[in-house]
Amino acid sequence: MKININNDPMLVTVEDHIVYMTSISNKIELHISSETLKEVETVSSTHCCVSWYDDNLILRNIENKVVKIPYTGTVAFQTLDECILGKQDRGIKVIFLDMDGVMNIMGDAYRSTDYINLGTQAVEPHLMRRLEYLIEEVEKDGVPVKIVISSSWSEYNVLLTMNRLRFKYMNAFIGRTKRDVKWRGNQIQAWLDETDKNVVKYVVLEDEPCDVCGEKCAIIPKEYVVPVNMDTGLSDKNVEVAINKLKVYRLTSPVGEYSIVKQVIDNVVTQYD
Repeated sequence: MKININNDPMLVTVEDHIVYMTSISNKIELHISSETLKEVETVSSTHCCVSWYDDNLILRNIENKVVKIPYTGTVAFQTLDECILGKQDRGIKVIFLDMDGVMNIMGDAYRSTDYINLGTQAVEPHLMRRLEYLIEEVEKDGVPVKIVISSSWSEYNVLLTMNRLRFKYMNAFIGRTKRDVKWRGNQIQAWLDETDKNVVKYVVLEDEPCDVCGEKCAIIPKEYVVPVNMDTGLSDKNVEVAINKLKVYRLTSPVGEYSIVKQVIDNVVTQYD
């Protein structure tokens, strides 16, 4: 199937891992992989004809430079297919949550565990509120956020402590990584490999990134990791970075998302070279 998303040329721009394509009537925002990003940057800041062909988004600029964005790893295509086919499952976004150094402070000058004791382990309420804000913001696109515990804490202690502090999103917890694998990055990757859930985005909140994407274990790409300073715990800046990493693309137009999906279907063409 060959589809013209828009007959008007679309201006292509790149920022971080997001590709923006805009014209008078449409705006498309895609989160893509690092490898694909390098290709798209070759047509950045130019106007392109945009089409969808054989599970690829085709960008062609005036100099006849062609870039293909594959279906695999691109949230936009998955969501677009769901809209066209009427599917309800839009997947989940996952936060891999470390506790010590993220939900509490483990610095030399101040350690939460020396001052806070709820009968389990220490969580700073103001850091927990930041996590609540993070979840609230990234769920605004309609894709639910779930939490997987990636910590030395037991699942029981995490749930008990967070519940005692009246954490708003207790239902977001869906389990923990296994502890029988060396290095936290390997534990996270094992969970991703074994889960039957449709994970469209994820981030790792971690105060020791060397165990996840550094010299000890580098299995998780750095773009999925938010390094947290254990002297402060989860900061406002960490939250801002995590929100940007967890955003799912949006299709917007003057009359809403449905009109664009309908336009995509109505503009099916049989000849596009």
